[in-house]
This record gives sequence, structure tokens and C-alpha cells, in this order.
Amino acid sequence: MPESFSHHSKLAEGAVDLILDVGKPTFNDAFADYLRKFAGINEYMVASYCGDQAQQPRVVMSSSEDLAVLYRAIFYKRDPNRKVILENALDGVILLFPHFIGSNYSAAYRQSVLQSSGIIDKMATAYWAGDVCYYVNFYRMHGEAPFSDEDRRQILEVSDVISNLIARHFERGDDRGGETIALSEGNLARIVKGLSSQSPLTEREAQVCTLILMGCSSEAIALRLGIAVSSVLTYRRRAYERLGIVSQNELFARVLGQLSAPFSR
Repeated sequence: MPESFSHHSKLAEGAVDLILDVGKPTFNDAFADYLRKFAGINEYMVASYCGDQAQQPRVVMSSSEDLAVLYRAIFYKRDPNRKVILENALDGVILLFPHFIGSNYSAAYRQSVLQSSGIIDKMATAYWAGDVCYYVNFYRMHGEAPFSDEDRRQILEVSDVISNLIARHFERGDDRGGETIALSEGNLARIVKGLSSQSPLTEREAQVCTLILMGCSSEAIALRLGIAVSSVLTYRRRAYERLGIVSQNELFARVLGQLSAPFSR
């Protein structure tokens, strides 16, 4: 059975692993691995809604094709969260549906929709990015433990980051020929450079921080950049001083903060 989270930093840092998969075919698998490894969640579904209440949602990611088919064909019409989502279309604002046993989930709905699918507990978030909403559902299934209060708290704390990464992954740009925007190493480097406006990072400092975010060790960074390990440590120290941080965890948090900020489509 899934265990409760022990450290918020692990959950947040795990989300960093998703950054370079944004906009790439590997994102779905990376997202599933993240939920399984860091949140003990094996089953999930992400649906996208537009402002039209009559429109059928698209299921853009799901751990199970059966869940996807059932939701877009039948269950979405009965979903009590749908009305709340469509009536609160606020760009960049996340809606939280953390409680499985609540007035918005009737006994009939729990029995006919959730329990019939083997779902014993769920929590969900909804995030509007422009005119599209990404509705993220996390499930616990028969044979698993329900979400604990700590599980819920931890997931809700990183829900803005998760939702924003999903939105960025599926964002479409008219000037990009309809291609999904990938958060490449270059794009990540630009985010790093923008972390400090008062004391901008030098090119080398930004390179070191970017490679740290990509999981490279000091030795690997030295080989990649053709410099000594001692120089890597110096550039890292100077970068952290400019950013007002003292650890890799804080660097992760700053970048995730940028990714969770509302973005223009």
C-alpha cells in the first residue's frame, strides 16, 4: 500500500525531473513515474475542458485507457466537479477538490461511478490556462489505502507546480506550427538567467546552475564545460550568492516557483 509522504522537498524536487520532459513524447511516462515514485499514486487521469459546458472533455493523459474511455463517454456528465470548474474559469487560478467524502460527492455518485471502477478514494485539482482547463484526478484503488491527511496536504502544496507543468506541456503556439512547446535545456537556461534581475547570473554561472538542475554532478559539469571541479564549485557559490540561496533544494524551489507562475498563451 502507498505510504504517506515523509518530506515535502522530495516531492517538489521530484517535479524537477519533469521539467526537461515538458513538450516531449516522454512527458506522459515521466509524469506517471513521478506520481508512482514520489506520491505512491498508480492511477490518475487528466482531462481538458474548454468554456463550453456542453462540450465533451478530452482526456489528455491517463494511467488506464478504461478510465479514459469511461470518463469521456459517460462519467464526465455525472461529475459534480464539472459545474464548479466551468463556472470558475479564472486564468492561472487553481481549484482544489481534495475531499472524497463531501457534499459534492453523493453516495450515488461514489457507488455508480467511482466504486464501480474500483476507485476507493480520489482528490483532484483544476487549473485554467487561458481558455483551457486541465482537470487532474488522483486515485486510490481497491486494495490500496485511502489518501491520508498528510498525503492530501503534500499533494496540494505542489499542485500548482504539477498543474502548470501539464499546462505548459499541452500549450499550443500558433507561431510554432501547432507544435508542443518543449522546455529544452536552452529554455531551462533562460529561466535560470531570469531568476535574479538585480544581480543577473553570468553565462557560466547560469550554465552551472542549469546542469545542476539536470542532475549533473560537479565532476560531470566540469567535463561538460571543460573546466576544473574547483571552478564549478566557485561558479555555483557565486550563483547561489547572487540568488540569495544556500542549497540545491532552494535552487529547485526557485525554478519551480517560476514554472508555477501564470504564463501567457
